[in-house]
Amino acid sequence: MLHILLGKDVFAKQSYIDDLATKSRADITRYTTETLPELDSLIVQTLFSKPSIVVLDGCLSKSDVVEFASTLADASDLFVITEEKVDKRKTDITKLLKLPNIVVKDFPVPHGLVLLEWIETHAQDLGGSIARPASTTLVRLLGGESTDPRFEVDMDLRLVHNELQKLLTYADGQEISEDMVKALVRDNAVPQVWDIIDAVGKRQPALVLSIMQRYLDSDGNGDEKAKIIQLNALLADQFRSLLLVKSAQSIGMPDDIILEKTEWKSGRLFVMKKLSAPFQEKALVSLLTKLEALDIELKSSSVPPKVLVDLIVSQI
Repeated sequence: MLHILLGKDVFAKQSYIDDLATKSRADITRYTTETLPELDSLIVQTLFSKPSIVVLDGCLSKSDVVEFASTLADASDLFVITEEKVDKRKTDITKLLKLPNIVVKDFPVPHGLVLLEWIETHAQDLGGSIARPASTTLVRLLGGESTDPRFEVDMDLRLVHNELQKLLTYADGQEISEDMVKALVRDNAVPQVWDIIDAVGKRQPALVLSIMQRYLDSDGNGDEKAKIIQLNALLADQFRSLLLVKSAQSIGMPDDIILEKTEWKSGRLFVMKKLSAPFQEKALVSLLTKLEALDIELKSSSVPPKVLVDLIVSQI
């Protein structure tokens, strides 16, 4: 039997593997593309050998693994292949997923209330507990919250796991509180730039300046120049995404192909198409050129922060 586990929830996938091992009373052996032996050696059985679960992490990138998959599916041992995603349009992958002795499971990263419940359950699995206000604040500080509900941000669950371990150690048997999260977790939230881009598209420089100033005042950080450099980089990154969408639309590329090539969520593509509507390709190229030049100026000059804000507004 062959199990293919897809998605970015590495903890759910490991729980699934552990459950298989418990039910079959089998040992778990793991391989990656770097440690994978000759495939024939994986199915060699001896009379008194103990049941085994062989996990191949990210090994579908090797064509011989795909070709050998039918043999793995028919083997007496259990085989598990873990991947974040596979290209289901490829003929060999399509054939693989239709094999009779195969189980395909998807483990996407949770969002919204499901993510909060995941955090609270994971804290219990680690031997502690976390209050709902604390888990909500943790998500926000780690950058998993968006002002636009259509734009889902995939959390790095390994990062959440590491932060929970740190918080549980500090809590020392107590429930993790919101104050603990605020005290110990660094604010990694990416500032939202959608409103800025929308104001640029509508040619509202006063509103652009107002939003940027609110961003500068958002966390009390005294290093305004560093924040302006970061904001300039964020704007450039999003304008590149808008240019990508406009270019794809100009050649008639379907949405499903754009999603496949960019690895975006459909909600993000929806937002990017909406934000890109007021712009022309040529204008976006010009904006990116100016922001690149401004980045060099920001990093090499001693211009006061307020002037730097005005410089960005004048460029867009």
